[in-house]
Amino acid sequence: MSAARKRVAVVGVGTMGSQAAWRLAARGAEVVGYDRYAPGHDRSAAGGETRIFRSAHFEDSRYVPLLKHADTLWEQLQQETGRELRRLTGCLLMGPTDHQQMATVLQSIAEHDLDHEVLDAEALAKRFPQYRIEDGDAAVLDRRAGFIRPELTIQTAARRAEQLGAVIHRYTTVREIVPVAGGVEIRTDSGSERFDTAVVTPGPWVNDLLPDLPWEVDIRRVISAWFVPTDPEGWFGEERPAFIRTAPTHCYGLPSPDGISVKLGLSQALHKPAGDPNQLDRTV
Repeated sequence: MSAARKRVAVVGVGTMGSQAAWRLAARGAEVVGYDRYAPGHDRSAAGGETRIFRSAHFEDSRYVPLLKHADTLWEQLQQETGRELRRLTGCLLMGPTDHQQMATVLQSIAEHDLDHEVLDAEALAKRFPQYRIEDGDAAVLDRRAGFIRPELTIQTAARRAEQLGAVIHRYTTVREIVPVAGGVEIRTDSGSERFDTAVVTPGPWVNDLLPDLPWEVDIRRVISAWFVPTDPEGWFGEERPAFIRTAPTHCYGLPSPDGISVKLGLSQALHKPAGDPNQLDRTV
């Protein structure tokens, strides 16, 4: 269905909402966005300077077509705005050869003909001496991978949506979304407004805004830390890929955009429950 001439509310102009606002505005919709802070703030999934982008996938090879489409849109947003939002450094996916996630990575690569290299321990040590794997492990270099800059990307997508005619209400909390005849009504402290439809992407505030969902979304904190290598040249070398390791401890890391530090993080299973996002304890 064409979005032309439709009035669309975007509730939460963050990781997903900013992109939805950009694409809807580009397709001719009358877009109005609402965000309780401002696009690109540090209180939701956008915080943290960088995120890994990859083409090969651990979890399910059926994600790959979606990733390819996202790849195309990243390039388009960069071209439209003239900003570097993503850097393709490659990403090393490492783990035991008999681990299910490594098997899925190789399956996704084979099914979708992805640009890659497979490295054993000896080859990895020569090319990337900052990484070590055990006998029986393998490393797959996903060449169409790297890191994105989430805060900057969200700010850029939101600004591009505004250039295409969208209106974004910053520091405006949506209190209620009410279905009405022919559409929805968005209610804030300043009043209410009617739309044909709404894209609802409130991030960690989903349970507050949508308390009647048949399930409760488990909101967790991503714990990351930045380290300055004692030997930057020895750590980074000529190539500076991101990495994800499956076992024995699932973890990931990526170089900072300025090339000075390394960001390290643990897997989703080790993320901590966040509780009330309005009362977040930021002490780690």
